[in-house]
This record gives sequence, C-alpha cells and structure tokens, in this order.
Amino acid sequence: MAVYNGGPYLAASIESILNQTWQDFELIVVDDGSTDASWAVLTDYAARDERIVALRNPANAGVVRSLNTGLQKARGRIIARQDADDISAPARFQAQLDYLGSHNDYGLVAAVPQLIDPEGHPLDQTGRDATENEEIQSKLLDHMCLCGATIMVRRESLEAAGFFFSDGLNASEDYDICLRLAEVTKVASLRGGLYLYRQLPQSASRTQEQRQALNKAIALERAIYRRYGAAPAVQKLAPVGRDYLRAALIGAARRDLDAARHSLRRAVEVYPPLFSDKALVEGLVKSYTPLGQVENALQYTDAVFRELLPATLEYRRLRDRLASNLHMGEAFAAAGRGQYALARVHLWQGLRRAPGWLLNRGVVVIGVKALFARNSHTPGAGRHNRVDSGAGA
Repeated sequence: MAVYNGGPYLAASIESILNQTWQDFELIVVDDGSTDASWAVLTDYAARDERIVALRNPANAGVVRSLNTGLQKARGRIIARQDADDISAPARFQAQLDYLGSHNDYGLVAAVPQLIDPEGHPLDQTGRDATENEEIQSKLLDHMCLCGATIMVRRESLEAAGFFFSDGLNASEDYDICLRLAEVTKVASLRGGLYLYRQLPQSASRTQEQRQALNKAIALERAIYRRYGAAPAVQKLAPVGRDYLRAALIGAARRDLDAARHSLRRAVEVYPPLFSDKALVEGLVKSYTPLGQVENALQYTDAVFRELLPATLEYRRLRDRLASNLHMGEAFAAAGRGQYALARVHLWQGLRRAPGWLLNRGVVVIGVKALFARNSHTPGAGRHNRVDSGAGA
C-alpha cells in the first residue's frame, strides 16, 4: 500500500486488512512524504502490530516509486495490492488465495470492486467487471478492465513480468503491470463484494486525466509491440492511436495545447489512418467537450479543429455541425426558459453554421416565437443582443 495524505480514510483501510479472516500476512505501507497525519497513523499501527512495516519517503516521489519501494521489501510468495482509501472485505484474502490454490496456471486474481462514495455509501454501479481469463485478455488490449488496487499475484508471475511497476507511467501503472502479467500467466477476477473502491474528487482519474490517458496509450503501445513484434498489423495499433488522440483532446479541453499537440503527433505516428475514422474522432471530441457554459464548449471545439484536426472540407463541415449543435442546444434550452432574446442569438449562430436546421420544425417554432416575443429585457439578453446585432442577424 502506498499512501500520500491519507486523511480520514487510511485508518479504516488498514483496519480492513487487519480484519481479514486470513491472518498470515505482512502489511507494507509506504508513506510518500505525506504532509498530514498519515505517518503518525502508520507508526501507531506499526507499534501495535508487528506485521505492519511502515516506510517513509523523505519527499513525495510518486505512487510508482512508492509501490516499488514496498515491492523491494516484500517477502511473501503472494503479493497483494490495496489503495489507502479503499476497504477490503474480511474474506478478500481468503477468497483470492483459495482461487490461486485451486488454479495453478493462474498467476493473478483480482476482485470486481463495489464502488462507494467518499462517505462509504455504495454507488449503483460496480466497476471493471470482467472475470474470465479470455475476456480479460481481450479487453486489456483495449482498456483497463481490472481494478488494479485489488490484484493478488504470485511472486514468480510478477518476476516473469518484470516485478516492478514501470517508472514514468504514474496514473496508469496498474494498467501497465496487468498487461505485462497477462502476457506471462492466466488472469481472473472474483465477484462477491470483496473490495470497496472509493470514488474521490481528487482521484488520479480526475486530477491527472491527461497524464493518465497519455500513459495508458504508452502502456498499450508497448504491450502491442511486445506481443506482435516490431511491425504489427496496422489495425492492432488502432486502440493506441485512439488513446493518444484521447489524451490530445483532454489536453485541449484543459487548454494545454502543447501537451495536446504532442499526444496528437504520437497518435498519427502510431496509427496513420486515424483521421479516416471520422465517427471515432467525432465521438471523442464530443466526449471531452466541456459541460456547463456554452462559451467554453464553443472555445474548446474551435481550438480542437483549429489547432489539432485536419483542415479538410470534411473536418470543417464536422466542426460547423458540432458548433451548430451546441448553439441549437442552447437555443432550445433558452426557449424552454422563455428567454427568447437569448434563444434568438444561438438560433441564428446555429443556422449560420448549419442551415439544414431550417428543416427542423422545433427550430422554426423557436424562430417565429423569438421574432415576436416581447422579452428583449430577459436577464442576460442585453449582452447577447449586442453580439446579435454585431453579427448582423
């Protein structure tokens, strides 16, 4: 277990390990230079239970180096992971050990997690629910279908896969090591509510989204070349190109265009036919369009097409269609609130980008109402009316 500023969750996470029905273990916890009370919590537990090994980085070194520090100290024939804000059910270790004991050709067994909110309340969905080797092997070459924090691994399998987490792949280190393990052994995951996986606003998938997407693409690219040699069939690299493009679009959404351009270059280098799949590109662009203020969404769309995507007629038409859809969505929403002056602004902008909207009955109705509505003083309408008149609408 690695921990950085474990806050209110660390003690409960440790307790969940101490409460396992299988009691023959050592718990190695690496404090990654925490600035809160995490180290005090760890040393208190270590003083009361000799199975706990508390280690501390003098400064924050990152999760990969912390996990590798723990691996260097691990003595067991079986090595398991846990995140410092999650909870293992009491039967977790026993269930996973029983599976490995009865499946000698399996070197990794994970657990299908139950997602919980910050307060520990169950969320409706579970995460990463692939369970059988064949399914996992296939899905791993597309996305992370295992919960990395739940894995239990035979030492010999880990050694065959390189043993350590890959430095430089922070936020996707679990994906990389599961890919490597799947190349040397069969893998499985168990149902049964064995692991409670806490979803926090500050989790890596939220705070390091662009870095995680980039490192995920790097991990998958390495796996493809390991498995298929120096010249794999181009379609084998299609998911890699998609993932680099995803990292580029996240960078654009965060207005980090340097990172976005770097990721895009890699996308095209790895998978040259990428831009021929316009449906894929459109879907990803829409997925990372910022929610909320339509101005932010329009700025993102404009930046993506201006800075990243091909300047072809087809892509210009796609840009206009997506921008028009944003304007029309705002026009319908404003009309629904009775704000016809605001609706009129977005209606004309949407029609300018995609005149085909004139065939939409709802657009015609809004247009007629906007022409005759006497609500030019709708809150917020003044600013948009200035834009409207400036555009000559």
